[in-house]
Amino acid sequence: MSDLLRRYPDVSGAEKLQLVDFLKQGHPETLAMVTYGSGLVPQAGKVKKDHPKHFPSAWRILLPWLGVLGLALLLLAQLFWAGFSSPRGWYAGACSLR
Repeated sequence: MSDLLRRYPDVSGAEKLQLVDFLKQGHPETLAMVTYGSGLVPQAGKVKKDHPKHFPSAWRILLPWLGVLGLALLLLAQLFWAGFSSPRGWYAGACSLR
């Protein structure tokens, strides 16, 4: 793999797919040995930059979760507001338990 990374722009289509698959699904220790150990971190970054659909950015991963969090906060705010706007206050349910 380190040989493919060294030659990166000048590799065949099948070899590019091998590199993408290796960088995407390879064992972390092997990835570290091949990229950091051989000084090929810039080349690995170039492969990731050239194939962005295989390596999603942090925003593509975090944005749906931020949306879910926002909806949950809106729901909690709605429930909180509804509790204080009732005629007997937010504690009405606790008082009726007696």
